[in-house]
Amino acid sequence: MVHGKMYNANGGSVARIWKVGTRRVLGVTRDLPKSLDAYMGDFDDVLYADFLVCPYTKEKAGAMQLVCVESATHIVKGRRPRSVAP
Repeated sequence: MVHGKMYNANGGSVARIWKVGTRRVLGVTRDLPKSLDAYMGDFDDVLYADFLVCPYTKEKAGAMQLVCVESATHIVKGRRPRSVAP
């Protein structure tokens, strides 16, 4: 179980999860559970939740650990802050 913030990402993972209170980021490598589809529709959507994850790779300092998400509870939806160009 991981308490974190999930956000959409470009690159080799469907989404990423920042583990709250750490500098760790997990890469989600498979499709998200159907229960999360309604929450992650837009690229700027973020979710704070308790995620049940299954690791595909071992945790290693300086590297993103790859996981799949089995489920999420205590979900709170938010938006990425928009930066304003000067």
